[in-house]
Amino acid sequence: MPDDDTNTDGDEYMGHVHLTVPPGSKPLLARWLGKVDVGGAEECWPWTGARTSVGYGFLSVRTGDRKDNRKVTLQAHRVAYELFIGPIPDGLTIDHLCRNPNCVNPTHLEPVTMWENLMRGDTLTARKAAQTHCVHGHEFTPENTYVKANGCRLCKACARDRVREIKRRQRHSRSSTA
Repeated sequence: MPDDDTNTDGDEYMGHVHLTVPPGSKPLLARWLGKVDVGGAEECWPWTGARTSVGYGFLSVRTGDRKDNRKVTLQAHRVAYELFIGPIPDGLTIDHLCRNPNCVNPTHLEPVTMWENLMRGDTLTARKAAQTHCVHGHEFTPENTYVKANGCRLCKACARDRVREIKRRQRHSRSSTA
């Protein structure tokens, strides 16, 4: 991407999206900077523009040629990364190292796989993966753990206990009816 974020035709590129800068409108960098509270290098830079319900900033820009007036919504942190660091590698997503979804400081952003992003965050997936014992206190060891096709772990000791309880109830049910 050119240093001034726009070429002589007034077109800009953001990842795989070709953006058209309408005549008389600000280039993407100027629009982006107008919606950021830029602080120190180590501080979070809060996005002051529109945000999603979970706090991620976004902005809408035109895409395509001048005859095509469609708009695309871009995530502000992804724009920050591409403006100041470079293209986001294919197959990766941007992780907020500061854990603040409203932050657009490029030094707080890192491209990672979706799995790594999930594992770093406060997600159900991360909490389950961090568990070392089942709800009944049995340790998740290779010998005591069954991993389902979807990645969920099951405790073999608890599974044995469930089977024993089912059989005990069946025996009790047969003996009380006889």
